[in-house]
Order: sequence, then C-alpha cells, then structure tokens
Amino acid sequence: MFSPTNYASDASGYPEMSDIKKSDWLVLATMWHPVALVDDIGENPHRFILLDLPLVIFRTSQGITVARDICPHRGAPLSMGHMNEDRIICPYHGLEFAADGTCIRIPAREDQSAPIAASFNLHTYRNLVRYGLLWVCLKPEPLLPLPEWPLLENENVMNNPDTTITVNSEVWEASAPRHVENFNDPAHLPFVHADSFGNPEDPRIPEFVVDQTVPHLLRRVKISRSEVNGLKRDFTLVSELTLPFCSMLVDQEEDGRIRYAIHDVASPNSAYRSTLYQIAISECDDPRAQPEYVLQVNREDKALIEKLYPKDYLLNLRNERHTHADACAVAYKKALVKLGLGAP
Repeated sequence: MFSPTNYASDASGYPEMSDIKKSDWLVLATMWHPVALVDDIGENPHRFILLDLPLVIFRTSQGITVARDICPHRGAPLSMGHMNEDRIICPYHGLEFAADGTCIRIPAREDQSAPIAASFNLHTYRNLVRYGLLWVCLKPEPLLPLPEWPLLENENVMNNPDTTITVNSEVWEASAPRHVENFNDPAHLPFVHADSFGNPEDPRIPEFVVDQTVPHLLRRVKISRSEVNGLKRDFTLVSELTLPFCSMLVDQEEDGRIRYAIHDVASPNSAYRSTLYQIAISECDDPRAQPEYVLQVNREDKALIEKLYPKDYLLNLRNERHTHADACAVAYKKALVKLGLGAP
C-alpha cells in the first residue's frame, strides 16, 4: 500500500514488478526492439510495454519521441493524454512536454514565467525507424546492431506493383525466445502445420549446418532442386536468425526473383508475452505471402507455443533432449548464454 521507493523502476531502469530477472533485463535493455508499426503512429499518443516498462510514443513536427509512460508529477500514463501544438499533454493535471521530453508548462503554477526543475522532464529513449518499424533501445549504447534485411530496403522489390506485401502484428502469450526457436525449427513443420503446408508422411529433416561466422547471426543456406507438376525448379533457401529475436527466411528463384520471404521479430513485452511483427513479400505471386496464409500459419503455431512447459525458455542444454534437427535451437541457446542471458 505504501512504498518508500520509486514504484516505476530502480536507478538502472529495471521495473520493480518485472518477472524478468534483473540480470537478463539489463542485457536485453541494451538491444534494439520494435515497439510499433510506423504507420500506426498517428496524431494520438501510442502505448507499448517493453520489458515490463510502459512506454509512450508520440509524433511531433520534429519526428517521433519515445518516453517512459509515466508523468513525473503524479504517475499518470501520458498515453491517455493528447497532443497540442507539438506538445504531449498529461491527462491528469495538464502538464505539457516538448518533443525532447522537457516539461515546458505546469498549468497550476501561478507564475508561468518561473523556471521548471529538470526533475519534471520525461525519461526519453533512443529510437529509429527501419523496415517500417519503430525500434527502441532502453540504454544509450546498443550492444548489437539491427538485423540486415536488404530486401525490405530494395526499392525495385518493394515498389514493384507485382510484389505481394503483407504486414502483420499480433500478441502471443509466450516469451520472445520461445517464438524465435519455433520460427527457426524445421522439424515441427510436418506436424504443427499439417493443415496448411506440412506433410506428416514425410517428416525427415536432412542434416544441415548452422554458420555463426558473425557473432550475432545464425545462418543456414540450402540450394535445392525440386519437381512440381513435372517442372523442375532450382532455388536457394536462406534462413537467418539475428540475435536476440529477429528472423528472416528467403526462398529465391535461380534467376534471383523472390518467390517468398518473411521477416519476423518478437518484441518482449514481458517475460511471457511478446508482440510479433512480420513482413512477408513475394515477387512470384506465392500464396505464402498472402495475409490469410500468414495468419493461418501463426494460429497453428500460437496454439501450441503458448502451452509449452515450462514457460521459461531453457538455456541449459541438459534440461532437454536434442536431435540433429535442433542444431539451430542449440546454437541459439549457446549464443544467448554468450550474451550473458540466463546467468545464475
């Protein structure tokens, strides 16, 4: 009922009520995470929970600002406020804040010309726009770079009228690493996705190698030849996992055309909830890039992943059994441990 401490977070920024272990939180806070589709940021403030920290996102003539969604005066969520002349207005007592988070007006003060203490300023965070997403880092210096997704920056691809583009955002009641492992797991496809594209009658997974030449990247490349309706098709399948929670899968024709590509990132709202952002594209009218297909595949995964036990993502390899098809999952777990996650 009563607290002598800061109810929002301690000096490090760690939220007091978080289910994420503090040592893990401090590592994840140094990384980029998406907090919104840029097109969703309109005239009104936008709220997002990142690593159990409430954020407010608002747009001004100077760009986009991301700040802690707590008014320094009495803790009101600024996301419930409104914008007026490039200022975000607190819904409780009408305090006004500029694009850089500076408090520039306290309506109740009798002397409006008196200086306002810096303690009234908002705590803002570094952010940038890329791939149509707004990314945020809760610490001044990011530990890892953003994923490199060149297709989404290729104007010839993205502006091609024949390119199918599907952008999806949804919340899963599962941790971000649980989703990432599932996205990069080939052995579940025949069974979990039997109603969409999987074939339980052919569940075998050929041996494959995970390349980790770049410390923050797990990469698999497969060059294949298949026959469909009597036609032979040579293609390259590239799978990349950029730490901590970004994945890309590209199915490319021999002539370079993109039959299908999906870019996927899980943003950790909390220990056991994540927001997924996905961008699927196709230059070959592949049905996998259609919105209905993306949603169906997600529903098939989501129903199972949200029920996995335990809810925590297990980094100790002794806690689970592994087959050759788990090579990416094993490499992923080891890479997360090297970042300092899951430390005792």
